[in-house]
Amino acid sequence: MKDDDTRRLLNAKLTTDRQRRASLIELLYPTIYKFSCLLDLRFFPFDVQVCTMTFSSWTYDQKGIDYFPYSEKIGTSNYLENEGWYILKTKVTRNEVKYSCCPNKYTLLQLTLYLRRKPLFYLVNLIIPTSIITLIAIVGFFTTSSASGMREEKVSLGITTLLSMSILMLMVSDQMPTTSTFIPLIGKL
Repeated sequence: MKDDDTRRLLNAKLTTDRQRRASLIELLYPTIYKFSCLLDLRFFPFDVQVCTMTFSSWTYDQKGIDYFPYSEKIGTSNYLENEGWYILKTKVTRNEVKYSCCPNKYTLLQLTLYLRRKPLFYLVNLIIPTSIITLIAIVGFFTTSSASGMREEKVSLGITTLLSMSILMLMVSDQMPTTSTFIPLIGKL
Protein backbone atom coordinates (compact mmCIF):
# COMPACT_ATOMS: atom_id res chain seq x y z
CA MET A 1 0.00 0.00 0.00
CA LYS A 2 1.33 3.41 -0.92
CA ASP A 3 1.96 6.11 1.65
CA ASP A 4 -0.85 8.31 0.27
CA ASP A 5 -3.33 5.42 0.49
CA THR A 6 -2.37 4.84 4.13
CA ARG A 7 -2.89 8.51 5.03
CA ARG A 8 -6.26 8.52 3.28
CA LEU A 9 -7.45 5.52 5.36
CA LEU A 10 -6.12 6.79 8.68
CA ASN A 11 -8.56 9.59 9.38
CA ALA A 12 -8.91 11.16 12.78
CA LYS A 13 -11.61 13.56 13.91
CA LEU A 14 -10.34 15.99 16.56
CA THR A 15 -12.70 18.06 18.73
CA THR A 16 -11.19 20.47 21.25
CA ASP A 17 -12.88 21.63 24.45
CA ARG A 18 -10.92 24.68 25.61
CA GLN A 19 -12.85 25.15 28.86
CA ARG A 20 -11.98 21.66 30.11
CA ARG A 21 -8.55 21.79 28.44
CA ALA A 22 -9.30 18.46 26.74
CA SER A 23 -9.73 16.99 23.28
CA LEU A 24 -11.91 14.28 21.84
CA ILE A 25 -10.20 12.15 19.22
CA GLU A 26 -12.21 9.74 17.08
CA LEU A 27 -10.19 7.35 14.95
CA LEU A 28 -12.16 6.73 11.78
CA TYR A 29 -10.44 3.95 9.93
CA PRO A 30 -11.39 0.40 9.01
CA THR A 31 -9.67 -2.31 11.02
CA ILE A 32 -9.84 -6.03 11.51
CA TYR A 33 -9.09 -7.24 15.02
CA LYS A 34 -8.12 -10.85 15.45
CA PHE A 35 -8.28 -12.25 18.95
CA SER A 36 -8.75 -15.58 20.61
CA CYS A 37 -10.68 -16.56 23.68
CA LEU A 38 -10.97 -19.68 25.79
CA LEU A 39 -13.92 -21.79 24.70
CA ASP A 40 -16.27 -23.47 27.13
CA LEU A 41 -17.19 -26.60 25.18
CA ARG A 42 -19.28 -28.19 27.92
CA PHE A 43 -22.52 -27.93 25.88
CA PHE A 44 -20.98 -28.38 22.41
CA PRO A 45 -22.54 -28.02 19.76
CA PHE A 46 -25.22 -26.02 21.61
CA ASP A 47 -22.72 -23.76 23.35
CA VAL A 48 -22.63 -20.02 24.01
CA GLN A 49 -19.23 -18.34 24.20
CA VAL A 50 -18.27 -15.07 25.87
CA CYS A 51 -15.22 -13.35 24.38
CA THR A 52 -13.74 -10.12 25.70
CA MET A 53 -11.31 -7.68 24.08
CA THR A 54 -9.55 -5.11 26.25
CA PHE A 55 -8.28 -1.79 24.93
CA SER A 56 -6.02 0.42 27.01
CA SER A 57 -2.83 2.44 26.92
CA TRP A 58 0.33 0.92 28.36
CA THR A 59 2.25 4.17 28.30
CA TYR A 60 -0.22 6.79 29.54
CA ASP A 61 -2.33 6.69 32.67
CA GLN A 62 -5.79 8.21 33.06
CA LYS A 63 -4.39 11.74 33.29
CA GLY A 64 -2.72 11.35 29.89
CA ILE A 65 -5.39 9.35 28.02
CA ASP A 66 -8.89 8.72 29.28
CA TYR A 67 -11.11 6.39 27.27
CA PHE A 68 -14.90 6.64 27.09
CA PRO A 69 -17.13 4.29 25.11
CA TYR A 70 -18.93 5.84 22.18
CA SER A 71 -21.85 3.50 22.74
CA GLU A 72 -22.98 0.80 25.19
CA LYS A 73 -22.91 -1.78 22.37
CA ILE A 74 -20.47 -2.74 19.65
CA GLY A 75 -21.66 -1.60 16.24
CA THR A 76 -22.53 -4.55 14.02
CA SER A 77 -23.89 -2.70 10.98
CA ASN A 78 -20.87 -3.74 8.87
CA TYR A 79 -20.68 -7.21 10.37
CA LEU A 80 -20.21 -10.01 7.83
CA GLU A 81 -22.25 -12.97 9.01
CA ASN A 82 -20.26 -16.03 9.97
CA GLU A 83 -21.40 -19.49 8.91
CA GLY A 84 -20.56 -20.98 12.29
CA TRP A 85 -21.70 -18.37 14.85
CA TYR A 86 -24.52 -15.96 15.73
CA ILE A 87 -23.83 -12.78 17.69
CA LEU A 88 -26.36 -12.82 20.54
CA LYS A 89 -25.39 -9.48 22.08
CA THR A 90 -22.49 -7.12 22.61
CA LYS A 91 -21.44 -4.97 25.53
CA VAL A 92 -18.88 -2.20 26.14
CA THR A 93 -17.71 -1.44 29.67
CA ARG A 94 -15.29 1.15 30.99
CA ASN A 95 -13.12 0.22 33.97
CA GLU A 96 -10.57 2.16 35.96
CA VAL A 97 -7.70 0.05 37.28
CA LYS A 98 -5.06 1.01 39.83
CA TYR A 99 -1.79 -0.89 39.40
CA SER A 100 0.69 -1.20 42.26
CA CYS A 101 3.52 0.16 40.11
CA CYS A 102 1.95 3.48 39.27
CA PRO A 103 0.45 6.40 41.20
CA ASN A 104 -2.51 7.04 38.85
CA LYS A 105 -5.33 4.87 37.52
CA TYR A 106 -5.48 3.45 34.00
CA THR A 107 -8.64 3.32 31.90
CA LEU A 108 -9.66 0.05 30.25
CA LEU A 109 -12.38 -0.39 27.64
CA GLN A 110 -13.66 -3.95 27.51
CA LEU A 111 -15.68 -5.07 24.51
CA THR A 112 -17.60 -8.29 25.13
CA LEU A 113 -19.15 -10.52 22.46
CA TYR A 114 -21.73 -13.18 23.30
CA LEU A 115 -21.64 -15.82 20.56
CA ARG A 116 -23.86 -18.85 19.94
CA ARG A 117 -22.69 -21.70 17.73
CA LYS A 118 -24.91 -22.69 14.79
CA PRO A 119 -25.45 -26.41 15.51
CA LEU A 120 -27.02 -27.56 12.22
CA PHE A 121 -23.72 -28.72 10.69
CA TYR A 122 -22.92 -30.85 13.72
CA LEU A 123 -26.47 -32.22 13.90
CA VAL A 124 -26.46 -33.34 10.27
CA ASN A 125 -22.88 -34.62 10.16
CA LEU A 126 -22.40 -35.99 13.66
CA ILE A 127 -25.45 -36.54 15.83
CA ILE A 128 -27.92 -37.93 13.28
CA PRO A 129 -25.49 -40.40 11.58
CA THR A 130 -24.15 -41.58 14.93
CA SER A 131 -27.69 -42.11 16.23
CA ILE A 132 -28.70 -44.10 13.13
CA ILE A 133 -25.59 -46.31 13.25
CA THR A 134 -26.09 -46.91 16.98
CA LEU A 135 -29.76 -47.80 16.43
CA ILE A 136 -28.81 -50.28 13.69
CA ALA A 137 -26.19 -51.85 15.98
CA ILE A 138 -28.71 -52.22 18.84
CA VAL A 139 -31.38 -53.71 16.52
CA GLY A 140 -28.80 -56.13 15.11
CA PHE A 141 -27.72 -57.16 18.59
CA PHE A 142 -31.24 -57.99 19.76
CA THR A 143 -32.37 -59.67 16.55
CA THR A 144 -32.96 -63.40 16.98
CA SER A 145 -30.93 -65.69 14.81
CA SER A 146 -32.35 -69.19 14.49
CA ALA A 147 -30.71 -70.29 11.25
CA SER A 148 -26.96 -70.35 10.52
CA GLY A 149 -27.41 -67.89 7.62
CA MET A 150 -29.04 -65.41 9.99
CA ARG A 151 -26.04 -65.61 12.34
CA GLU A 152 -23.68 -64.72 9.51
CA GLU A 153 -25.88 -61.75 8.57
CA LYS A 154 -25.95 -60.63 12.20
CA VAL A 155 -22.14 -60.78 12.47
CA SER A 156 -21.84 -58.99 9.13
CA LEU A 157 -24.20 -56.24 10.32
CA GLY A 158 -22.23 -55.84 13.56
CA ILE A 159 -18.89 -55.55 11.73
CA THR A 160 -20.36 -53.10 9.20
CA THR A 161 -21.77 -50.85 11.92
CA LEU A 162 -18.47 -50.95 13.82
CA LEU A 163 -16.55 -50.05 10.66
CA SER A 164 -18.94 -47.24 9.73
CA MET A 165 -18.82 -45.83 13.29
CA SER A 166 -15.00 -45.86 13.17
CA ILE A 167 -14.91 -44.04 9.83
CA LEU A 168 -17.48 -41.50 11.04
CA MET A 169 -15.45 -40.83 14.19
CA LEU A 170 -12.28 -40.29 12.12
CA MET A 171 -14.08 -37.77 9.90
CA VAL A 172 -15.69 -35.98 12.84
CA SER A 173 -12.55 -35.74 14.97
CA ASP A 174 -11.07 -33.27 12.46
CA GLN A 175 -14.14 -31.02 12.67
CA MET A 176 -14.66 -30.95 16.44
CA PRO A 177 -12.79 -28.52 18.68
CA THR A 178 -10.45 -30.16 21.14
CA THR A 179 -10.51 -29.79 24.91
CA SER A 180 -8.89 -31.65 27.76
CA THR A 181 -10.67 -29.88 30.59
CA PHE A 182 -13.93 -31.83 30.54
CA ILE A 183 -16.07 -34.08 28.37
CA PRO A 184 -18.59 -32.15 26.24
CA LEU A 185 -22.29 -32.93 26.67
CA ILE A 186 -22.30 -34.72 23.30
CA GLY A 187 -19.61 -37.12 24.57
CA LYS A 188 -21.70 -38.10 27.58
CA LEU A 189 -24.69 -39.25 25.49
